[in-house]
Amino acid sequence: MTAPFLITTPTDLQPMPFTHTSMEKPHGEVPGPDSDNVLDLSEELNTLTKSDAVMKLAAHLEPLPATVSRLMALNANACDLADVAGAIRMDPVLTLKILRTANSAFSASSLTVSTVDEAVMRLGLGLIISMALAVSVGKTMSTVVPAYGLAAGQLWRHSATAAIAAEILVRLAPHTVPPATVTAALLHDVGKLILAQSTSADEMAFVHRARQEAGLSLFEAETEVLEMNHAEVGYIIAQHWNLPERICRAIMYHHDPGQWDDRMGDAVHLANLAAGALEAAENDAPPGDQPAPEVLDRLGLRDFDFEKFCAQCARRFTQLRALYGA
Repeated sequence: MTAPFLITTPTDLQPMPFTHTSMEKPHGEVPGPDSDNVLDLSEELNTLTKSDAVMKLAAHLEPLPATVSRLMALNANACDLADVAGAIRMDPVLTLKILRTANSAFSASSLTVSTVDEAVMRLGLGLIISMALAVSVGKTMSTVVPAYGLAAGQLWRHSATAAIAAEILVRLAPHTVPPATVTAALLHDVGKLILAQSTSADEMAFVHRARQEAGLSLFEAETEVLEMNHAEVGYIIAQHWNLPERICRAIMYHHDPGQWDDRMGDAVHLANLAAGALEAAENDAPPGDQPAPEVLDRLGLRDFDFEKFCAQCARRFTQLRALYGA
């Protein structure tokens, strides 16, 4: 498979006061066998190009569990909720989690559900697939990612918050947002795991200098220095997991939805902004970007109050944090 590295750095960026052309690419500083990170392929990665190293790492990721793959296949096609319930019943751990969630306070119902069929009706397909993914990839995405300055659990918390924001948008947006948006939002930053492991410490240092000295976003700095970015790598991972192409593209364009005219991409972009805004508020950091008017227009969100939306996401996260272990 050839990786579709399509996103380019804007042409109007100011030249950066450093160069990285003399750097060896890549050194492939992958954590050793005692690390909690995904892989230990350091010897092989030292001899590969950046794109080949990324592909190598992605190819060694464990496949998604059979239950998740089955739910994804059902979601990609018109499906009966009975089929969804049938797939879930084959997984005892997921069955228990779904029944507990359906009967928790967040469901806002006083009626107890006792079957998977009833739980599926109450929760909806988007949230159920998100829960299934949380069971399978939550531990991996909870690891420390030093290259991005992320402590244990930080990446997963951001991802879970974005998924919750997407779940709200599925119900809130006047224009149809597909339930699979929740899945795309949950996985939108998964590329950081692989890009961090295929990038040397020197290269990441240049990425951070590009942000500070040239005023670039992380996404722009990655593209400028590494000639790829975590969104593109996320696309590769999602394809490796055989996720529907629409989910793959929503991950790839979550920083630049204007490059792909699709409401799922717009919703994942907005969910990511909301998750970032909540993190900034918690850390007393400056607020991040505001949603672009064209994104809100495509979702039909006229007179949209971003701060109010973020507050709604924060309340929902409080209700659902146990679900994601975040």
